[in-house]
Formats: sequence, structure tokens, C-alpha cells
Amino acid sequence: MRIILLSLLLFICIITSAQKNKLSINVFYRPEITNYKDSISFRWKEKTLRHGLSSFGFRILPEYRFTSRFLVRSGVGYINRVFKDNAFFNQDLLGDSTRFLFNSRKIEYRIIEFPIAAGYSIYSRNNIEAKIICELSFNYLLNAYYHPVTYAGQYKKQYWLGKSFSGLLSCNYSLNTNLKLSVEAGYSFMNETKKDIFLFSQDEPVIGIEHRYFPVLVGLNYTFR
Repeated sequence: MRIILLSLLLFICIITSAQKNKLSINVFYRPEITNYKDSISFRWKEKTLRHGLSSFGFRILPEYRFTSRFLVRSGVGYINRVFKDNAFFNQDLLGDSTRFLFNSRKIEYRIIEFPIAAGYSIYSRNNIEAKIICELSFNYLLNAYYHPVTYAGQYKKQYWLGKSFSGLLSCNYSLNTNLKLSVEAGYSFMNETKKDIFLFSQDEPVIGIEHRYFPVLVGLNYTFR
């Protein structure tokens, strides 16, 4: 709750302190390449790093310029993150005490993101601008979809998954005085993942899906004048 209030407070500060030509809003479509290890439940099996381009989401980010170079932004996003992984599914939590082992070969996390970012413009000329952005995001897991044969379905979560820290390179192209085409790409240098009570391994009763990601954001930036 404190994280949500912090994001809302920054959003309100950006809006209320806005001056002419300094406030804008970004609307992004966000595909993502997710890096994770397969067969996470098998402790004595060689792991292979997977690169999945099957996660998609969106973001809405108000942005405020302190100067022509320095900016801050905050907002909200949603990502459906997909792991095509082989993990043991704990059916005991559903009242099934049989010892039959179920594997979930695909897991989907539906996540609400609350990013807070600061950026610096490194190039601006001929309708083109390039920026570097550092971002801290607080991530809330709404629900998860597991794909074991018998118990496939959506399971409510509603807890904080963890924080992530990313670096991004952003490029804008001015379409007119108010509207810019914006493309961003980056990498999550740090990504916390809380353990999932429905997943276990050969030697641990509860495990999490450790992963990093390469976000790509494509959208529009509108400046209020």
C-alpha cells in the first residue's frame, strides 16, 4: 500500500507542478524478452537458459521535465509474463494428498508495475532525441496461470512480488509540436521474485522463478502546451 501511495504522490506532484511545455504523458505497448532457466524443479539436471519472446503488456507514464535534459516519470503498467518452464506443481494445497507428481510446463504471471524513473537527454537534434533512463519498479502479482494437465487454471495471488531495477535507452522522433514517436529498450539488472507456494523442487518445498528481462517499449509521447 505504501508503494502505491508513493507512486500516486509522485504522479500528483508531476501533475500539480507542471508548467507549460514541461509535462507530457507516455503510452507504451510493451513486449518483452524474458530470460530464465528451464527445469527449475530438477536440481541435478543441467539448466538451459531460455529466451522467451512471449510476454506482453502496456504502460502509462506521466513525465515531467525539470530542464531540457533532466526528467522524472512515474505511472502504472501491466505485464503478462510467460515462462515455458518445467516445474513441480503442489496439488496438496488443493486438497489432493495423492503422491502423483504433476508438472506445470507453462506458467503465466499477471503483474501490475509501479515504476519510478529518472532520465537524462544525451542527444537532441533534427526532431530526434536520445535519453538514458534509470528505473525502479515495484511489482504486484495479481494472479498466476499454471498449466499442469489436471489442475490447469488461474490462481489468485495478490501480493508484492518484489522490486526490479532497469536501465533503458530511449529514442524519440517528433511528429509535430505536441506528439512524438517513442521507442525504448533496456535490461533489468536486478529483479526480485518471491517464492511461489505452488512450486517445489527435488530438494526445496517452495521455490521461485528467478528471471531477468529485456523490455521493449513502443508508443507515443504527448506534450501538454
